[in-house]
Amino acid sequence: MTIETENDRPLAHTEATKMLAEAIAAKQALGVSQRDLAIALGYRSGVIVSHMANGRAPIPIDRSKDISDLLDLDRNAFLLAVLEQRLPMLDFRSLIGNHSLIDEKDERLMKQFEVIAGRPLSTLPADHLDLIRECLADREPRSRWLSLHELPIVALIRRLRPTFRSQGLTQADQEKVQEALR
Repeated sequence: MTIETENDRPLAHTEATKMLAEAIAAKQALGVSQRDLAIALGYRSGVIVSHMANGRAPIPIDRSKDISDLLDLDRNAFLLAVLEQRLPMLDFRSLIGNHSLIDEKDERLMKQFEVIAGRPLSTLPADHLDLIRECLADREPRSRWLSLHELPIVALIRRLRPTFRSQGLTQADQEKVQEALR
């Protein structure tokens, strides 16, 4: 039996290792194995991914984009963390002229969104992210998006007219709705 020491995991304390380990754990919670991730990254075995995630092996700079995309990590933040891991003698945050990639106000807002979502935004399903993008792109979101009080009537219309979502209401149905509400 061998006893693992801190020397066996010299990069365990780095932000890049922590980010990678958390992202891999999130994927594993969804049923994706380290071996699956390794194969998706072009490695033959999950051992190298395991070594990078526990701090035994450094994360290759040239693979940071592939890794961040696969694991839904912020590309820039992960690249910065990998650069800091690989070249700790350089102060990359000073070199880019900003001590934070996201200012404090934005970071607080992101944390609020994650609390509402109950998980990191990077782990949201694609349909949630698509809706968020649509809402952010809309100049007048309140005119388009329903309030909680409006939802029951729309749900009723959708139930009574299954094609409502894709085709809208016919002129006759619109007239019936107007008549019913008078």
